[in-house]
Amino acid sequence: MSSGLYTLTVRTSFAAAHLLREYDGNCERLHGHNWQVEVAVESPTVDERGIALDFRIMKTSLHDVLSRFDHRYLNEIPPFDGMNPSSENLARHLYEEMGKSVPAPARVSRVTVWESDDARADYSRRDGSSPVIDGSDFRLPGLPIDRDSRRWRNSLRDRSRRVPLHRPDTS
Repeated sequence: MSSGLYTLTVRTSFAAAHLLREYDGNCERLHGHNWQVEVAVESPTVDERGIALDFRIMKTSLHDVLSRFDHRYLNEIPPFDGMNPSSENLARHLYEEMGKSVPAPARVSRVTVWESDDARADYSRRDGSSPVIDGSDFRLPGLPIDRDSRRWRNSLRDRSRRVPLHRPDTS
């Protein structure tokens, strides 16, 4: 018997808009991507037909997960209504969601998310375990995330950088 490992990979795309909270740069403004998503599944065995996992199962599962995000504003869709919809967080979320639909002994080994042709994020787990998800480790620290609180904090930061033109006479 072989001690090898089979790796199966599917790739698809979806279009969505997002903005990055607490980010100092262009990406804090609303913008969109034609995201590419690649999911790799590993299996130590194949069945009597020589198949580790039917590609249709992988494609259908990925389509089902991504259909929630396609042509949508990611910041309004859980879990991204409470965490930044960065490529990194998206890759991790898709890894966890896909892990729920892959039958043993196969397992999701890696998810790659491209936001452009030359920028991607990969997520995998060293131990190969499936994580328990509560979302707390994704969330940004500090105040609740919304445009008003961000605008308020930015205005305080901007005001602290300004030099007053004159000081009022307090005598």
